[in-house]
Parts: sequence; C-alpha cells; structure tokens
Amino acid sequence: MSFKTYSLVFMFDERDNVALIHKNRPDNLAGKLNGIGGKAEPGESMLETAIREVREEAAVELNERQLHCCLTFERPNYTIHVWSARLTPEQWGDIKTMTDEQVVIVPYSELFYNGVGLKLDWHSVVFLQAAYKDLRRGDPASHIRWSPTP
Repeated sequence: MSFKTYSLVFMFDERDNVALIHKNRPDNLAGKLNGIGGKAEPGESMLETAIREVREEAAVELNERQLHCCLTFERPNYTIHVWSARLTPEQWGDIKTMTDEQVVIVPYSELFYNGVGLKLDWHSVVFLQAAYKDLRRGDPASHIRWSPTP
C-alpha cells in the first residue's frame, strides 16, 4: 500500500454556517458528513490540493490567503491536512454540488443537535472542531500535529 496525502477543507460563512459534503465513498464514510477535500495529485502541494478539491466539489474559488492549515493528522500510510476557510458572501453564494456527493450547509451551532452530528464520524468531529476553533481564535500561527498511536 502506498502512502497518500489528503486535504480536507471546512468552509464557514460570517454566521458560522459550515459547508459539508455527504459522502458516498469510501465505505467507511458512506452516509456520513465530512469536510470537502480529497487526495493530492502527483506534484501538487497540500494547499493546491485544498483549492482544487473545493473548486471541483463545491464550485468555489478559494485563494491561498483564505486557507489556514490548522491540523495535520498523521497515520502510518496516510496524512490528512485539515484547513479552515472563511468565505466571502459572494463565494458562499457560489457553493453548489458538483459531484454525486451532495454539498450541504449546516449551522455550526446546531451541528451536534437534532441528530445532525450523528452523521459525522469521530475523525470528522475532531477535524471540524479544530477548524472552527481555528477561525474563532484567529491565530494563523496555531497548528496541531496529531499522530495517534495505532
């Protein structure tokens, strides 16, 4: 099995709504909500991966100044770089589903009520909370490196 790297983006508007994607695959995420992202292509930086994946899956053009890598999750065979992004009202209005995985908008304040949070796996909960806290804190120097033992 080859080593893979992924970027995962949690996009928020000025009212702290978050754009999530309803996953159809892989099997362990099917039926769950997650950030928008995917696997890096050869020669692509993680920042480039984040920008490309958001464009391909949600039709939003991000610029690198909007993205902050707030968490790196390391495992023996893959790494996930988690990004937070605050969108402009114009960008927020551009969000639309571009693939067979539907983009949904959820108020962060209601995410863990009314059963919505049940559609998040535990990794997504940790990743989403890190991204939200990153935006609320506003500290671009903050970054968490998480390498849980197997």
